[in-house]
This record gives sequence, C-alpha cells and structure tokens, in this order.
Amino acid sequence: MELSDRLIISKPLYFTEPNEKCGYCGGKKSEKYDYFASDSWWNLHEADAESLQFNNCTMGLQVELMPMDVYDELCNLGFRRSGNFLYKADLLRNCCRLYTIRTTPEKCEMTKELKTCVSRFRKRVESSQMNGSTAQRKQKSKSQQTKFDYIQEIIQAELGSSNFRTRFEPAMFTMEKYQLFVRYQETVHNDFKNSIKAFKRFLCESPFPEDVVMGTQEEWDQLNNWHNMKSDETLKRVGPAHECYYYEDKLIAIAVLDFLPSGISSVYFIWDPDYPRWSLGKLSALRELSVLSKINRQYYYLGYYVDDCPKMKYKRKYGGDILDVCNNEYVPLNLVAPLVEHGKLFVLDHESQHQDDDEDEDDEDEGIEEADDSSIAKDALFELPMDSVPRLKMTGPTVNIVDRIYGENGGAVMSANEAVEKLVDLGIEYTPTIINDLYRPKSLHTFSASSEPELRYEADDGDVPGYTNEIYHLPNVVPGLLPLWQILQIIESGDITRLNNKLMLYNVRSGQIRFVTDFQAESKRTKRVICNVIRMIGLKSTAKSLIII
Repeated sequence: MELSDRLIISKPLYFTEPNEKCGYCGGKKSEKYDYFASDSWWNLHEADAESLQFNNCTMGLQVELMPMDVYDELCNLGFRRSGNFLYKADLLRNCCRLYTIRTTPEKCEMTKELKTCVSRFRKRVESSQMNGSTAQRKQKSKSQQTKFDYIQEIIQAELGSSNFRTRFEPAMFTMEKYQLFVRYQETVHNDFKNSIKAFKRFLCESPFPEDVVMGTQEEWDQLNNWHNMKSDETLKRVGPAHECYYYEDKLIAIAVLDFLPSGISSVYFIWDPDYPRWSLGKLSALRELSVLSKINRQYYYLGYYVDDCPKMKYKRKYGGDILDVCNNEYVPLNLVAPLVEHGKLFVLDHESQHQDDDEDEDDEDEGIEEADDSSIAKDALFELPMDSVPRLKMTGPTVNIVDRIYGENGGAVMSANEAVEKLVDLGIEYTPTIINDLYRPKSLHTFSASSEPELRYEADDGDVPGYTNEIYHLPNVVPGLLPLWQILQIIESGDITRLNNKLMLYNVRSGQIRFVTDFQAESKRTKRVICNVIRMIGLKSTAKSLIII
C-alpha cells in the first residue's frame, strides 16, 4: 500500500469542557435529572445534583486521506465530521445524548406542516402557466384521493421553474458563500465570531483525498441532472459537495453534503434570513430525500438526534431510525422514543432473555453474578462486543439494559478493570478505574478542553509526544467503542498481528516514519495509543492507517 493511500490520523483525542459550552443544551436544562445518562446515576446523586459539574465530553481524531467507504462505516458507528475532525460524543459522561439518525424517502410521512412547505415552494417557483397546471392536478388528485407525492411535487416544481435552480459543486470557498454564511450565523444563531479561516475549516475542508473532493466533470454533470436519472442508472459521485440554491439568480441557501456509498449525509445548511417564509430548512431535507430517491442510494443521514434539544428534535418529523451504539444496530425511533426522553441512554435487549434472571443462577453471566464485590449488582452485564453480528429482532418485546451495563452497579467497569489487569501484564499501559462515579463536585473538577504546550510533558512522555496530556487518554468504559475485554481478546487470539508490517507510525518529534513490524515489541505507551485507535475505528481500518504520534 502506497503512503498516499493510507488513512492518516492523529492520536485519539478526548475533550472535556463545562456543559455551558455545549452547543445543544448550553448548560440550561430545566431539570438536573436530564443531565444524567441513566436512572441509577440520578438515584445516586439526586440529593447532591445541584453541586455537580456536568460536562460536554467529545472524542475524536484529526483525519486525512479517508476513503469514502471508511467514512461511511464510521458514520454508522456514530461518528460525524467537522471539517477534517472526526468525532463522536461520550454518551455516558456527556451532558446530552447524541444519537445518529437516518431515514429513507419512504419513511418520511407527509404531515400538514411538510405538505404546506412543499406546496408553498411550488407556488413560489413555478411560472403562472405551470401554476395553472398545478391547480388542475391538485383538483384531479383531490377527486381521486391520491397520496401526496412530495418527491414528484418537488421535481416537477423545479423542472418547471424559470426563477429557481440549484447547483451541486465542489466544496470550495467563494466570497459569495462566506457572506451568506456570516449573515446566517449572525441573524439566526446570534454568532458574531466568524472568519474566512473558520468558514473554510468548518464547511470546505474535509478528510477526503483531493481527487475525491474535486470529482470529475462527468460526476457533477450527472448529479446536476438528478431529476432525470433513470431507475437503473447508478450515480457516480461519492464525496463532499455544496449544493447552492439560487432564486432569481441570488444565492439564498447552501447545503453542505457528503455523498456516501450508502446514501447522503447532511453536514450543515445555511439559508438567507431574508427568506424565513420559505422554510428552507424543511425544504432542504425534503429535497435531499428526493435526490436520494433518484440516485438509487438507501439512507439519508440527518446528523444527530437529541431528544431534549428543540433544535435537534425536529428531525423526528422525517421518520427513520436511531443508532443503538452498543448493539451497533439501528432501531425505529418511535420504538425507543420513551427510552430517550429526558436525555437518557439506552441499550436494547430482548425481554425474554432476562425474564428468568432471578431463577437461573448459572446463566452466561455467572462470573458477574457470583462476584464477591458487593458494589456489583447480581444482574450486572459486561459491555457488548462491537461487531457486525445482528443481535436484535424487532418482532418481540425489548428491554433497556443500560443500567445493568453502565449504571452505578453495572458490570462494565468491573469487566474493564479485569481486562486492564491482563493488558498491563501484556505490557500495555492502562490504569484501572478506581472511583466508579461519572460525576464530580464542581470544586474538584479540572478541564482539559485544549491541549497544553507539549514541552511541559517531554520529561515524562517517553517515545509518544504529549502522552501524559489528559486529552490523549480515553476512559476505560465508553459506549460505542470496542470494550477493553474485546481489545484483550484481539491480542490474546493473535489477531493483533494483522497490524504487523501494515500499520505505520509517524513520530512528530523525531520526524521518523516506520512500520509496526511487531506489535508486541512496541513500547507500552505506543501499544496503548494503537489499542485506543482500534477501540475507535476497528482493527481493519487501523491496519490501513498512519498514526501521527
């Protein structure tokens, strides 16, 4: 594999900052209960909740040269991107629960609100002659009581318009785009801290190779003719794109999108504050679902669903599923809606598997149930493996087992500590979790939202620059990452040797690039960095990477 074909990534990063800086809740939730990931933690801290520090906790990687299929896989593990930073929230410690949500054109039910949005759009953009045809079609449709077809409504409106058009193009900077962005941020979000540099980093830069970013003329021509694509035609375009909306030749909106092998991912949407009655945000989602239906890809990714955040809860209008990060499976949002209310975490399992727990003392989890540690509940469970094996069947009753795994007396911390002990014996520098409490009093908390100068750490960080800086250390238990017992299994089974002579490391201090020829021969700190990368992106993707350490 050529160096230019490798996924280039930083050491995993873990940022913690006060919840007042959270972009979703801003530290202003009306009830302290809504900050807790599960009921058992609320029960433990109900009396002292006012004195606790709640945090915004994010982990991620700086990424370059990422193939679109790899990003597609990571999107379906709960990751999103901001520029070339790949991130996901720690759903256990974060102040808000951020669930990946995706839908399909068929799952989007046309409410009166959405129908009105499409109808008003069509009326604005069609010529007077076309409006007459629309009225006749509406009368015919009403008499026949046919279903409102929002896709055909949008397509026909745009094909018949002389004053509205959109154009897909590479995600590149122009002053016209930037000026619209500034107006949108200042008027809609009251954000006056804007710069060209920040705009480029946020909405133009991406972790994908340059040839993928720029695409080919053939790709853009086909995409811009999406209205007329045939049912058996395959879209060639994969990669980022800006879709620019023009009304009477004026730029009124920009959709920042990623075209994935599995569908379309919405990154950001900007609209002109002079057009509030167009409901451009709703319209963009319906248009992107319409595009999806014509390009023969399956899913529309709307980013994160945050149930107790009004500006994110609207995504429920478009139907679909949210990701159970622990089972690594999507589940219908309407099924788990009661479980995610008040900002709660969920992990689904089948009810039938837990009905006889009190009677059966010799089940598969006897190692946990018979533990001498009185702080561990008898029905505690280890973290679920991160794999592609389907475990959920939506045909029968389900139960939320989040507290049995991640609660105050759940089994996750104990299983992680057991794995840590064995990983240390194998020469990998992990430390056990001594205090099993997710929350600390405000006076005892320190933050590591940004890295400190690495010179401070040089005396102690050995062969991994910055190693002793807290931002380079992931918690031992994080929902949606490979659990440490699974990392131990990868090493003990010998699967870790799949990295040998494939994974590359670049040391920023020495300037050296080298292969990992023998994982076991690496230093204990280098091995931990590699294991944390595996926890985040999996063994297969790690083997194709160059990690900047």
